[in-house]
Amino acid sequence: ALAAALLLAILITAMATGAGATTATRTIRVEKVIIDTYGIAPPATFTGTITNGGGSGTNASWSVSMGQLFQNFNVQQNLEHIVTEETPPSGWTLGGYKVLSRTTDPCPASGYIGTSGAIPPGTGNQKVCVRNTFTGGVLIVGAALDPASASPTEPAVISGTSNQGATAVASWSAPVGSFGAPVGLAAGSYALATSTLPAGWSVTGWAAGSYGTSPACPPGDAASWNAAAPTFAIQAGQRTV
Repeated sequence: ALAAALLLAILITAMATGAGATTATRTIRVEKVIIDTYGIAPPATFTGTITNGGGSGTNASWSVSMGQLFQNFNVQQNLEHIVTEETPPSGWTLGGYKVLSRTTDPCPASGYIGTSGAIPPGTGNQKVCVRNTFTGGVLIVGAALDPASASPTEPAVISGTSNQGATAVASWSAPVGSFGAPVGLAAGSYALATSTLPAGWSVTGWAAGSYGTSPACPPGDAASWNAAAPTFAIQAGQRTV
């Protein structure tokens, strides 16, 4: 009877210890390195995934921006983890990955390679630097009030897309009477289109603007306004209004 009681106690203790065990973790930091070739890169957000090497698929999705260049993740120590970036925004190219042995190490200026960054199993915190270069141009869309229009009773925002064929490459928006945020686009030819307009509004014309030290639209009564939406060219390193 004593032996049976002792065996039961050992089994209960072993099971309780196993149930309370935890998997050791470490930190992986994904950090963005931005190369602004022409000094005009607009704000952009970059996304991707961290996939573990244990065969159970994606651990997490990451998202970093020019306003927040890094994101930290707690992951299992005993697994390899692979960082990849999804297709970057239009006008940006992916320039490779660099794996560092500490999260506190600064991302270097060179040495970026490959289509992913692989971190082997281990106990130390590590960083994956992901480099992107802006090689495109910038679109700035303004919305001017037609001089023949009735006075609006409240503010309105006009929005739409920049298209190549049937593909909407990027979205834009502009408050009436002003300009919207700059939109990055790869060099090439695009057509503008509006989305559903606010109630009571219609498009009466389109025109090419200009950029000196800031964007400008032609006068509202200028002959340069056309009824048809324009096709325009984005050139690398230049702003198009």
